[in-house]
Amino acid sequence: MTTCCCCWVLVPQGSAGIMEQVGGQFDDVVPPGLTFFNPCAQKVSGAQSLKVQILRCELNAVSKDRASVFVKCAVIYRAIPSQVHRSYYSMTGAADQIRSYVIANLRGLLPEKTLDEIFTERDHIASTIRKSLAETLANYGFELCDVLLEDIDVRGDIRNSMNQQVYQRYNRQVEQHLGDIQKIHQIAAAEAQAEASRLRGVGTAQERSAIATAFQQSMDGFDANGSMKFAELTALMLMTQYFDMVNDITVHGKVKPSSYYFPLKQGGGLDRGELRERLKRTLQQGKEQHQQQSAPNTTVRRAPIEDADL
Repeated sequence: MTTCCCCWVLVPQGSAGIMEQVGGQFDDVVPPGLTFFNPCAQKVSGAQSLKVQILRCELNAVSKDRASVFVKCAVIYRAIPSQVHRSYYSMTGAADQIRSYVIANLRGLLPEKTLDEIFTERDHIASTIRKSLAETLANYGFELCDVLLEDIDVRGDIRNSMNQQVYQRYNRQVEQHLGDIQKIHQIAAAEAQAEASRLRGVGTAQERSAIATAFQQSMDGFDANGSMKFAELTALMLMTQYFDMVNDITVHGKVKPSSYYFPLKQGGGLDRGELRERLKRTLQQGKEQHQQQSAPNTTVRRAPIEDADL
C-alpha cells in the first residue's frame, strides 16, 4: 500500500511501486521510500509486495483404491524483485490462480496412488508439484519457494481400519518373536536333557564297572583265603543285593534306573529258590572259567543268563 500526494509517493519497505506514464504505459519501478515524480507526465499505478507469502489449499480427492482423502497444502511464493512489472501486469488475482494450479496438480497425482502410497510418498508428491509449478510461476514473475503437504486425512471408518491393520501387523510380529523364544527354550531344554542322559549313562557305566571290579577282587580274595565256600559267598551276595533293592524301593518310592526288580513269585514264574539256584549255577560257571585261565590279570568271563533260563 503506497501513500501518494501530488508530486511524491511513499512506498513501504518490502514492496515496490509501479510508475506509469500518463497514457498508462509502464514507466519504472519505484523502490521503497520517498520518491518524487512529475504529476503531469507520470502517475503511480499501484504496488507489488516483495515479501514471501503463503497460500493454503484444500482438496477432497479419491485414491487409486477408492478411498476418500482430504489434503491440506501450503504454497510458499514471492514476486521476483527484478521482474516486479511482469508479476504486476501478467497475473490478476495471483493467489487464486496459483491455488488453481496446485489443485489441478493434486487432482492428477492422487488418483494414481493408493492410500498407503499417499501417506508414505507425501514428500515425493510435494516435490512433483514444486517442479511442475515452479516453471509456470517463473513465466509470470513469481518464485516458488516451497510446497508442503500439511495434512492428509481420511474418514473415521477408514482411519479405524488402518489402525486395525497396523495392530494386526505388529501383533503378528509379536507372536513370531514369542514363537522364536519358545523354540529356543525348547531346544535348550532338549540339549540339557540329552546331556543329562549322557552323563547319567556314563555314571551308570562307571558304577557297574566299579561293582564288577570290586566283585572280581572279592572273589579272588575269598578264593585265596578259603575262609568261605563259594556257595555261601554267592548266597550272601544275592541276599545283600536283594536287601539293597528293597531299600531303594522303600527310600525313593520307586526303583532307580540302576536297580532291577525281579518278582519272587507270579503266575507261572520262578520262586526265590529257583531263581537263586539258576544265578548260583551261572556264577559257578564263571568261576570255573576263571580257574581255567592261566594268564595273569585276566578278567573273569561270566556266562550270560539266557532269556530261556529265566
